[in-house]
Amino acid sequence: MSDNTDLNLHNLRTSYNLSSAKLGKKLGYSKEYIWKIERGECIGTVYFWETIQTFFNVPDADMWTLQRGHLHGKGVKKRSELNAELDNK
Repeated sequence: MSDNTDLNLHNLRTSYNLSSAKLGKKLGYSKEYIWKIERGECIGTVYFWETIQTFFNVPDADMWTLQRGHLHGKGVKKRSELNAELDNK
């Protein structure tokens, strides 16, 4: 999985041929909650991401990549943005 540069929840879910409703039912979440995370409207709880990691057997090294795609746009800055800010100080 480490070679996948397009690692995000939507791609992971659909690679297993799961609808958001099916995944939500299997994990105990609503399809709306899955949609919100996939669209970046919410970031998901720590427990949600732990459940995703266990369910899909995602290696630890790939979890940051998977979660990071859902963090941007939620006030979490990219490393390049932080470095630029530090350079300007």
